[in-house]
Amino acid sequence: TGAGRARSFLAAHNLDLAAREDVRSRWSVKWARKESRKKEGAVERVLYQCDCGYDHTHHGSKKHHNAFDFTGCLAHVKVTVITKTHKMLWVRGYFEHNSGCQHAIVMCMPELQVHPSVYVVALAQLLDGTSTTEIRAKNRALFQTCGYLEQPHTLHTSSYRWLLKQSDFRTLYRQYHRVLGVNVTEAPHVNIDEWLSPQSPQFNSDLAAAIFHYTPRAAKGDRFEICIATPEMQKASWRYGHKSQIILDGTFGLCDKRLLLFIVMGLDEERKGVPLAFLMFSAPLGNRQTSAGYNTAIIQKLLHAWKHSLGRHNGQIFHALVAITDTNLIECAALLIGFPGIWLLICKFHLRQSWRNHRNRELKGKSPGHKDIKARLRTFEEALVKTTSIGNARAAITYEREVLETLQESQSLPPGPIEKGITHLNYLSSYWLSENLWRSWSDYGRHIALKILQIPFEGVLPTTNHLESFNGLLKNKHLKRSQRNGRRIRVDVLVKSLTTQILPVIFAQRSMEKVEKKRIDELI
Repeated sequence: TGAGRARSFLAAHNLDLAAREDVRSRWSVKWARKESRKKEGAVERVLYQCDCGYDHTHHGSKKHHNAFDFTGCLAHVKVTVITKTHKMLWVRGYFEHNSGCQHAIVMCMPELQVHPSVYVVALAQLLDGTSTTEIRAKNRALFQTCGYLEQPHTLHTSSYRWLLKQSDFRTLYRQYHRVLGVNVTEAPHVNIDEWLSPQSPQFNSDLAAAIFHYTPRAAKGDRFEICIATPEMQKASWRYGHKSQIILDGTFGLCDKRLLLFIVMGLDEERKGVPLAFLMFSAPLGNRQTSAGYNTAIIQKLLHAWKHSLGRHNGQIFHALVAITDTNLIECAALLIGFPGIWLLICKFHLRQSWRNHRNRELKGKSPGHKDIKARLRTFEEALVKTTSIGNARAAITYEREVLETLQESQSLPPGPIEKGITHLNYLSSYWLSENLWRSWSDYGRHIALKILQIPFEGVLPTTNHLESFNGLLKNKHLKRSQRNGRRIRVDVLVKSLTTQILPVIFAQRSMEKVEKKRIDELI
């Protein structure tokens, strides 16, 4: 048959499997492509090149990995087979080796390939979230006990490696991403566009259902925008976010591009944080600091897209009553535009952090006078947060300023720390005691929120700690399994991991915990 003749032809040129597995083989795979055709179905194209035709210095590499020296040999072969049956469709190429290649001898020990069974075990571990340290530990244990499939008891005749090197994890992570459905040979933006385009063969309906907003970066000044809310998150939005309190905060450093992520979070019956929406977008071109690469317009735009994606439920439009953010007023402005009438609160942790930073900048000394003024201001700030009247807050500032001025006149403390203390009070008075801003960080704001939400005072969130904790888990636990040696992951890997792995697992865990809690309660 034609396929039989093709296999015989490949064997005659040392391109059959047995010849290619020989350590003395001169053929190397340069690339492999999988594609879908109407007639044959899934096919695979592989390009083999003679090692004598590869010049390692061309790409700037100083190390010589090829067993043979470069002779300028042009021999190469492209083989096309049907993936399912391995039936040969095409064999094309230039099969003549030049004279230098024909007389070439082995100049160095060629790099042996890792046996497939080693990768099978390691890949299964990686999919279970095992660290690279544990993968290498199991590899050593199986290697010592000849525990791998097809591993010979004597390795003298084996043409494979069985012990993993650190450099092998690059190949392992490529296989890992391939299992997840991410083609890392393509640019990340191409993969995402293919997944979300209904006309593409790679269209992913589950991914498209979880992404409610997507805008590719088509022009130089555009932002890349992608927002995620899985079906479970949409249900949770109506249950825990509608006519309730939400948290909004941003983070960055999740992937290898300058991408910002803002998370909207609600609280469940156990006062545990529930992610409701992920709003991701790129920083503007030329922006040096990623964390500063956003404004009110982009946050408001994505919040509007989220609200619009939720549609109506029982005839009602989604509306959050109370929101808490950090001290950056950009988020506050975006929330006011997106949810007219929403009551805004500022996280007390971030508030105290902002005040402490200013206080420490002003009072840099370590003298007893500096320490006394710092301690006095800290106590005053705690009392200021608990005020429920703007008049009382302003009166407290005035009184504290008068006390410091009296201390300055009496010369009981050095004048330097006192002057800096008065400067700090002026900062609090001029910026933080504007009435609208004071309402958001004082106890007055929380008292108004409890009336709006009709819950106890303790039920009103004082901080964004739920979201800060979730950010830590996301970076240090969930995304770490996709990172190789701590390197930041690609954007397409981030999107795929969030939508198909991380978020579904989080909600599955929540569901199982509810069932388990109910079972235990019934036992009691």
